[in-house]
Amino acid sequence: MSFYRNYTIKPNIDGGCPLLNTAIDADDNIPFLKEKANAALEEMIESLRYIIQKGIDKGEFIADLQAEKQAEIFFAMLEGAIMMSKLSDNPKTLNRILDALRLQVEGWIAT
Repeated sequence: MSFYRNYTIKPNIDGGCPLLNTAIDADDNIPFLKEKANAALEEMIESLRYIIQKGIDKGEFIADLQAEKQAEIFFAMLEGAIMMSKLSDNPKTLNRILDALRLQVEGWIAT
């Protein structure tokens, strides 16, 4: 999450998130592009799900954590935070949501 702190004022990629931009532009009128964006989204969610599941399997995260659900929530919060922060020209929005995500992940830690 530290990678994304102040990301909207110091992005690694000019023009914003390629996945979010493609999803917005192609959702209703370019089916082929929508399909490609959805495949990329599924890959991102699966990567997060895999990381979370490994944490569960190793006993690092609580056993009853739902890896797929948490991956979807995590990704949606991060992408939404970037969009909100970019649209409002307010990096504090992103940073507040990153703080909330950090607390959420800390709550997953097995004791």
